Amino acid sequence: MKKGFLIITILIFFNSFLSAEYFIRFNGGAGYTASESMDVGNGKLISYKISTQVAFSISPKISIGSDIGYTHLLYAKLLNETRTYDYINICFFSEYKPFKSFKWIILQSGIGPYFPTGNNKGERLGIFISPGVDLPITQRINIPILIRADLIIGNPFIIPINFMTGLTFKY
Repeated sequence: MKKGFLIITILIFFNSFLSAEYFIRFNGGAGYTASESMDVGNGKLISYKISTQVAFSISPKISIGSDIGYTHLLYAKLLNETRTYDYINICFFSEYKPFKSFKWIILQSGIGPYFPTGNNKGERLGIFISPGVDLPITQRINIPILIRADLIIGNPFIIPINFMTGLTFKY
């Protein structure tokens, strides 16, 4: 009896998970890198980011999922040394739609590790916030327009702020 109840509960859970609405979003963008106590020399502070997000709805207003992205933060020339700050991030994130009447307004936040690439060293913890809009163009395809700020914790503390857009595919 207990095994039958457990199996039915698991089947109901997986059925509700599989029937939940989910989306895949592809983003790209560029912006500016702010940094605490960092002498960039004659480097460039222009940042760019590409990311893919996969999430499913747990309620009409809240979705959760993963964000995988690549971020080029800055390029610095310091005392005959060239250093780039590039990261690959894998974050858990949530998306909130605060207004019932304006479902296209979204607020995102996430947390996860940022892995260094190139001549950059040291894995860091990062937090991101991203307000924006997800404008519908068809029933299943939207165009997101987001302003994303990643707070990458470490020495130096780095904050790239990017204007991003892309495509969202809803299933």
